[in-house]
Amino acid sequence: MKLIFTIAAILSIWFFFSSRKANKIHVSFPYRILDEDEMPKDNEWYQEKHKATRYPHMFYKDTSYPKDWKQFVASTDVRGISRGNRSEQLIPLLSDPSFHVALEREPDNQQSSAAVKVLAVTDNTTLHIGYLSKEIAEEAKDEPELDARTEALFLPINDKKLGLHITVLSRTVNWKKRQKKMQNAGD
Repeated sequence: MKLIFTIAAILSIWFFFSSRKANKIHVSFPYRILDEDEMPKDNEWYQEKHKATRYPHMFYKDTSYPKDWKQFVASTDVRGISRGNRSEQLIPLLSDPSFHVALEREPDNQQSSAAVKVLAVTDNTTLHIGYLSKEIAEEAKDEPELDARTEALFLPINDKKLGLHITVLSRTVNWKKRQKKMQNAGD
């Protein structure tokens, strides 16, 4: 009985350290720590000073969008971002000033014809990093166009994996009306 307990303890300790080592990702990218009265610059990673010590693994990014777009979903996580080596491939792109996220429909997806891929994009790279949830993709399937903006990044900590939150955008009603009007004028 003592031997079984000892073997179980050794295996538990080995599993604990091996899983922590496997999830450890080194991340380095430029960001600012903002005082309470400071506003972030557009497309800049930042931490709020009053949260930085309590949540050192959380970073935010404010990105604007043109008036012809509206928030379709205010905040959602990118699904599948920790699959394979997606996280490791994403990390170096975060420091690129041209980094942004984009959405691409994937009608031939075996799981769902409404699937929407999330892409990490820089001037030199386009990388598939995950998907919108099935529920959001299904809800958005009738939208003529989708776009996204980065909202928050959660670095791996305490066995949690890398996380990326995005805002999903769709076209405004006024834009859709103008498009329809232009289409009717062309007929």
